[in-house]
Amino acid sequence: MAQNENGHTRIEWQSLGGWRGGTVTALAFSPHFAIDKIALAGTLAGLFLSTNGGASWQRSSRGLDDPQITTLTTATTTNGLLALAATQIGQLYRAAWSSTPATIDWQPLDSWAGLGVIQALAVSPAYTEDHTLFTATNEGTYRSQDDGATWESSTFGLMDLDILCLACAPDFADSELLWAGSAEGGLYRSRNGARSWRDSGGGLPDSAMIGLLVSPHYPDDQTLYVATETDGIYYSTDGSATWRPFATALAGLCVNAMACDAEAQQWLVATTDGLFLSSDHGETWQKRGNQQEANLELPLLAVAVDKGCALTGTLLDGIVRSVDDGATWAPANQGLVAHAAPFSQLTTDNELFALDIDGLLARYADDANQWLPWNHPFGDAAVTAIAATTVSAKPLIVATETELFVQADAGKT
Repeated sequence: MAQNENGHTRIEWQSLGGWRGGTVTALAFSPHFAIDKIALAGTLAGLFLSTNGGASWQRSSRGLDDPQITTLTTATTTNGLLALAATQIGQLYRAAWSSTPATIDWQPLDSWAGLGVIQALAVSPAYTEDHTLFTATNEGTYRSQDDGATWESSTFGLMDLDILCLACAPDFADSELLWAGSAEGGLYRSRNGARSWRDSGGGLPDSAMIGLLVSPHYPDDQTLYVATETDGIYYSTDGSATWRPFATALAGLCVNAMACDAEAQQWLVATTDGLFLSSDHGETWQKRGNQQEANLELPLLAVAVDKGCALTGTLLDGIVRSVDDGATWAPANQGLVAHAAPFSQLTTDNELFALDIDGLLARYADDANQWLPWNHPFGDAAVTAIAATTVSAKPLIVATETELFVQADAGKT
């Protein structure tokens, strides 16, 4: 504190820098990523924009009332690009730009208010002509044919309504084909733009359908893929009439996200057991271990790949990036300050601690001028609460789900 010229006490604030990393729930590349290098990252602390292929990030949440992002998608428009973002309290936002943006302004789609939390988004491949959008919620699917101005429920034929994933065929303009996967293990196909659905899951396991991926050459090869919660990835080569396991290396795994660069025959699969990579269109697989301070053995929540550049969104540790077809990986958290709503405590020893909503505890290190993870004294257990005391010998109390800890010996024990 200091005094001003009138003798009044003045509080002076010092910026300590952001706590890099955090949980990344969604990733999306621009449809023209090879040219514009634009990527978006959705987190529990807002949206972030990269204009250099994910090498660095800047917060781009202007206009968002709810920072907790559930899903993202991008599409080409007549005048440029469109992005859609959904949040945990059931809001839907859109943004559009015609040239590489310095930041992004998000506008709420008020027409979505009250329709539920969106778990997946899909944009018609013919969006510039038909202006059609699809959403998945725990109460079924919705369709808009006027760029989100109005919405209609599209649940006829769905045997279970908790839909987790959606995907359109690349020739949707002619075929009106799209698919939906449910939390109850159902896989459904629509041949009329979601006006009605039929079961199309013959051969699939009784597991939640987490994600869908349709071959860009679907009109010729009739191929699509589905990621499951307990049984890896399955694929179909007959338009979803029958299914079989895609890769034995992924058998029994929970697949949170998958991405494929068909031109390069490269696959990235994010699982609760880490990252799996294939460079020969799924013939052989490698699990990527930790390297260059990049923790690839955490649960991974999102992936994106295009033209040799790959991004992986992690639980707690932000984004990991590769620019050599997945051979090497490194953290890419410059500007990504995404630990959600940290609760902070200053101890009598002037140590500053912060707790995020995922249970990660960090201590600010003056000597390193950065935040350092601090869960290791508790066996890396998630922290549920912290409190500073007035006793200098025991300045901090930490609670986990099962135990209570009191700091002593300057944090050594």
